[in-house]
Amino acid sequence: MNLNESYTTWVNNPTPENYEVFGHDLLSYIKGRIRKVRRLPYDLKVEMPVDVVIRVLAEIQQYDAAKSPFSVWVNYKIEHVVADLTTAYFDRREHGLFNREAPDEYKGINAKLLLNRLTKTLSVEEKSLVKYQLAGLSDTEIALEMGIPVGTVWSRWNRIKEKMRKAGE
Repeated sequence: MNLNESYTTWVNNPTPENYEVFGHDLLSYIKGRIRKVRRLPYDLKVEMPVDVVIRVLAEIQQYDAAKSPFSVWVNYKIEHVVADLTTAYFDRREHGLFNREAPDEYKGINAKLLLNRLTKTLSVEEKSLVKYQLAGLSDTEIALEMGIPVGTVWSRWNRIKEKMRKAGE
């Protein structure tokens, strides 16, 4: 059964069994579409289907069958969630490291995975810089701790930022 058929079946006969089939078809459809999105980090491809399902189910009352098939409406939701989450993902990569007060939604497993992946590309000095930054030290305090001028701290931050940008490409 395809997504449009399972949606119609569930709407016409909203039994738990039909809802389960609809949910399975919806998740499979969304996973298939997201897998095809290019240049999307793996951890986002893993998380995004759940976010899209949540958005679709939260906004399902807005769907108008007279305007388009259900799968077309879902594609529209996928595009928006992919755009929103991709933007947030790349914003938070720099946010958590370079801003002193990172919002709570940027903390968690994705930030840890990203940091782990990123730290593999950093030199020993750059790793120390990140460690002190995450501990809440200012650039001046980091310079004192590492025994280097503040200007060197700033130069290293610029190198780290450049490595982050390249990793996101």
